Amino acid sequence: MPVFHSMLNRTKSYVSIRDFYRMVDFYKKIGYKTTDFWDEEDTKGVMFKTGTRDILEIMYSPDRNPKLVNRPWYVSKQVKDVDALYEYLKKKGFRPTRPESTSWGDRFIKISDPIKNVITYFSVIED
Repeated sequence: MPVFHSMLNRTKSYVSIRDFYRMVDFYKKIGYKTTDFWDEEDTKGVMFKTGTRDILEIMYSPDRNPKLVNRPWYVSKQVKDVDALYEYLKKKGFRPTRPESTSWGDRFIKISDPIKNVITYFSVIED
């Protein structure tokens, strides 16, 4: 029987928001590539490629339960060089936290999107 990780194909994160275009602009400015986009009368949505196999889907649906819209979420993404990403984000006008090292061997930064979702980018520190 296969190990659990080998059964995983990709991760798809989903967030439902009110200010659709502001969120789309934020993630495009970071540099995520659009893989799908729809703008219809009753719904709007976009999918961004956020890694080799990972997708972030952002949806606007005016009829959704208000308790499910604009709820904060937290995600961590591993990157090759968090210090280089920090400099890149600063040059693009973002305000990430300064890079910090952990006792378990990661180095990370954090950034918040327009509705305060927290994205942590981290690299594993090589010995």
